[in-house]
Amino acid sequence: MVMLLIRAVNLFCQLLIYLILARAIMSWFFRPGDKMYSFYTMILRVTDPILQPSRRLLGRLGSGSGVDFSPVLALILIQILNWLVVSLLKMFLL
Repeated sequence: MVMLLIRAVNLFCQLLIYLILARAIMSWFFRPGDKMYSFYTMILRVTDPILQPSRRLLGRLGSGSGVDFSPVLALILIQILNWLVVSLLKMFLL
């Protein structure tokens, strides 16, 4: 049962990572009016709550460039959170 929970946590974090990467890549290609734009807006709605804290943090640090580094920070934080949750699950449930 514990291993199933660990796999579910890993899968969820991996899914978030893929969605953030898809959002970053799709932002270069899709514009309003494109056939796949509705799919892109769905990804925006799913990933915005994850990227907003990263944007606020980077905004406070004075990121004044035109490049959005919040996906990079979010990916790092997701990896750290995944490692932390899996480690805690292994420590307390195994």
